[in-house]
Amino acid sequence: MMPRWLYLWPLHFVEIGYIIFGAIFLLARERSHGKTKKADRVSIVAIFIQALAFAIAWTIARKHFTPFLPMVDWRAQYLVATLIVVLVIASLIFVMAAVRTLGQQWSLQARVLEHHELVQRGPYRIVRHPIYTGMFGMLVAASLAHGHWVGLLIASLVYYFGTLIRVRAEEKLCANNSAPPTKIRAQSARLYSADVAAASWAAYASRQRSGYKCSPTCQPPDACAK
Repeated sequence: MMPRWLYLWPLHFVEIGYIIFGAIFLLARERSHGKTKKADRVSIVAIFIQALAFAIAWTIARKHFTPFLPMVDWRAQYLVATLIVVLVIASLIFVMAAVRTLGQQWSLQARVLEHHELVQRGPYRIVRHPIYTGMFGMLVAASLAHGHWVGLLIASLVYYFGTLIRVRAEEKLCANNSAPPTKIRAQSARLYSADVAAASWAAYASRQRSGYKCSPTCQPPDACAK
């Protein structure tokens, strides 16, 4: 029989994680004072759908003091408990870093500020939507600690649907305000290529004036015949 503490300790750890999780957003909301240029009300609907996913993860619960995977030996719950701890810590770090990186641009409602900046630093260098990634990690942790595997499947689908709506609303706002990230990266690559080509031709012209016979892509300089 699985010891009671193996159920209670991970559950209490998740509960503490959710308190910190909520505090992060409450503090971030107090610091979010930028003047809104444009907002999307559809994103509010998406928030309620995401909240519904969390409610499902918590309410579709398994029997207390039982493992998350009843079809395997209860000792597998040690691995589940370890995964819960890792998920909560990683999710909180991701969310805190993302909210701090966004600064005044963070908001519950999808919006664009007057002096909007496309953020591509911090956790946004790793994943495109670190806050939603962290939120999903907390959802999974709740199901592993308290919920049922069926509830986790349903909650994951609902969360995906709500997140998809919100992401599309945000990307639509960003596309209307500035170039999307993929276009910016492509523009940066083209500018880099143009700089390299210009430098190559400049070096070629200089060598020609000095009496070297070389193609523009000849590297290194001592490979050219005089």
